[in-house]
Parts: sequence; structure tokens; C-alpha cells
Amino acid sequence: MIADAHITQTGMVLPVSPNIYGPLLSLLKQENIEFVEEKWEQGQMSAEKFIPELHCK
Repeated sequence: MIADAHITQTGMVLPVSPNIYGPLLSLLKQENIEFVEEKWEQGQMSAEKFIPELHCK
């Protein structure tokens, strides 16, 4: 992305701004890698359910 001039910022750049992480997520999605965020309220998820949930998706 730097070589293709998609990222023009100089110095240490962290992927926390949309102009950085947006294109990265698009490239990953093209490779069938997608990130899904889910939230549970405290007490909704037990350790027995949580650990397999990490590996099944």
C-alpha cells in the first residue's frame, strides 16, 4: 500500500484512522479474511462457550 501510494503519511503510522485501516480491511476481505466484532453483556458468555467461539468462526 505504501508502494502503491495508498498511504502517503510519513513516520510511524498506526492503523487507527479510517484512511489506513479501511483499505487494509478491503484487501483482507478480497482474500476471504473478515473481522466480525461481537459484544456480550457481563454474565452472558461462560468460559466454556467463549473458548470454542474463538476458534469456530
